[in-house]
Amino acid sequence: MEVNFQGANFTNTDLSWVNFSQIKLINLTGVIFDGANLKNANLSGLNLS
Repeated sequence: MEVNFQGANFTNTDLSWVNFSQIKLINLTGVIFDGANLKNANLSGLNLS
């Protein structure tokens, strides 16, 4: 699955336990994670290059 998160604002969003392992993030331009809770989120498989 390919997802475009360009410009997404996850400020203060609870993303704990979210499984991103099946998502290939193709665009993270401008994404804001300020204060986001990523505790125990599965970020395996993300290509942040």
